[in-house]
Amino acid sequence: MSITRKAKAFWIGSLVPVILGWGLVVATFVVEASSYSSRNSMAFMLTMLVALWFGGGSILLGLLIGFGACSLTRNEPGALQCGKCGYSLVGLTSEKCPECGEPLS
Repeated sequence: MSITRKAKAFWIGSLVPVILGWGLVVATFVVEASSYSSRNSMAFMLTMLVALWFGGGSILLGLLIGFGACSLTRNEPGALQCGKCGYSLVGLTSEKCPECGEPLS
């Protein structure tokens, strides 16, 4: 089973911001937890809330970028597909694509 170009564009486009955003959350947690004391627990909670906000936002950003990349990417047409629109040409007897009218070679 091969992965299509659209699927690759979606996963690459969506995972990069998510990985970066959650890397920020983990790094913030590690830094804040290492300097944690009971007297500044409110500051720790606020810092983690902001970090989780950015981490959650990175998921939404990743989905937007992934779907955008997916919609802008065309799959390569196979041997029995129209080169312009990707319409299946199996069993076709005419010399033009019935979907878009592209002359077939």
